[in-house]
Amino acid sequence: MGSPTSSAQRRSGGRVRKREFRNQSKRATSGKACSPLASVVKDLLGRIEWLKVAKHAGGLAFSAFTGIPILDQLHAIVGTLQSMRPA
Repeated sequence: MGSPTSSAQRRSGGRVRKREFRNQSKRATSGKACSPLASVVKDLLGRIEWLKVAKHAGGLAFSAFTGIPILDQLHAIVGTLQSMRPA
């Protein structure tokens, strides 16, 4: 006996097509009403550049683990010291 299959798997010969998954996920969320706060948060999270966040988080983790500041941190420190220097 085989494992139970969904109707989508039976129609596509065992493979579920990506388009059907997308349509199912849209249907599942389209019926829910979003509050104004939820839509603002969703928009904000969509604007975040996640690769930059991962880069900075990795640098901070490396710095915390080894105690050695990364190049970006050194540039920030030098910039701060230069801005504090009297003219």
